[in-house]
Amino acid sequence: MPQQNYLTAENAADDELYTLEKKLEYKFKNIHHLRVATTHSSFCNTENYERYEFLGDSIVNFVIGKYLFNTIKDVDEGALTKMRSALICGASLCDIARKLNLGYYIRLAKGEIQNNGRTRDSILEDTVEAICAAIYLDSGSFEVTEKAVLNIFKDNLRQKESFRTGYRDPKTLLQEIVQEIFKNKPTYVLVRTEGKSHNQTFYAECLINELGFKTPGVGKNKRKAEQEAAMLMIRKLRETNTLSQEQLDKIQHI
Repeated sequence: MPQQNYLTAENAADDELYTLEKKLEYKFKNIHHLRVATTHSSFCNTENYERYEFLGDSIVNFVIGKYLFNTIKDVDEGALTKMRSALICGASLCDIARKLNLGYYIRLAKGEIQNNGRTRDSILEDTVEAICAAIYLDSGSFEVTEKAVLNIFKDNLRQKESFRTGYRDPKTLLQEIVQEIFKNKPTYVLVRTEGKSHNQTFYAECLINELGFKTPGVGKNKRKAEQEAAMLMIRKLRETNTLSQEQLDKIQHI
């Protein structure tokens, strides 16, 4: 079992991936696919999860979309789109990652480990999608992949009915809440960008001036960085006595 101090520990040994494999309930023919899917670009610039995440994003979208299409017959495509967005949003992917204790298995450079990379939402989200791609590349079968993806998302899918009312992303929700309380909007600041133009990382901050609160966000584009910052701000607000019960109900999926 992973140690409690895994957040600052060295990277997990390759043979520990077999524990993750059991959690995923999928037996890899070539465990290298899982190793690549759990490798961050800070650790290896050539073999990392970025291309896998690109493919995995499309796989997850299709598998969850097909599932909703086949199981929910009484809503239109707009409602199905909102339900899918809720089921595969960043918060949902992070929830899956944390249940799998995925941060422990991700290979990161020492700098990323020290900067809380093992718990960073953007890294956890990407790794879940990359793992879905790894299963497809390993199995060579979409049928096998579909079964594995549905199993990974099973807890979220059991709650699909709660998403019928629609999904609003963290930035939208946060703006609604801040307007209700302070008649104002959150402020977003792009702090910096790193990397070459084709492979940049964006660092943003969300500020609520009335409370003196500030939260960071990291993403592959400005929008994702701001969404992560908004998500962390919502979680920060939830820890205070600032929100009404109605507002708390709005953000229960974040």
